[in-house]
Amino acid sequence: MRIENRDIKIQGRVLRIARLDAEKYKFLEDPEAILKGLRESGARIDLFTFMQRLPETSPKYAYPMEWDNLAALPVSTFDRWWNEQIGFKARNKAKQAEKKGVVIREVPFSDALVEGIWRIYNETPIRQGRKFPHFGKDLPTVYKEEATFLDGQVDPFQDIDRSEAFA
Repeated sequence: MRIENRDIKIQGRVLRIARLDAEKYKFLEDPEAILKGLRESGARIDLFTFMQRLPETSPKYAYPMEWDNLAALPVSTFDRWWNEQIGFKARNKAKQAEKKGVVIREVPFSDALVEGIWRIYNETPIRQGRKFPHFGKDLPTVYKEEATFLDGQVDPFQDIDRSEAFA
């Protein structure tokens, strides 16, 4: 369903829950407009969920709410992440892996990248003693799942001063 130029997903049979598609990556500035559109749509919806923009920690809206855990790290560039955000242990492990032939580099999204992901997904049906949910997916499905947000790289921290956001 599309309301106010936003994709809304509705799930459930007994309890019908509507949520903003990509709710952990896209945020609502005006939830009232979406609520009005949902009421006017005629669809049976019992609950509508949405998140505030990160890293706001106090309730911004006068709706009932529940806290949830979410780990988030603003990554602006690979270079900044590699040199300033990850710890020296992770860099050392990566350097040890490079000495053993592992190549670590940033790559653009492409058919070759998706095919590599697809091949890894289909190496084994069981991972860590559990059924691997991506095993057996076809290449077009993996492409669709991995191509999320390519049309407009979403930055949930776009309005935040990164130097102070997670100090």
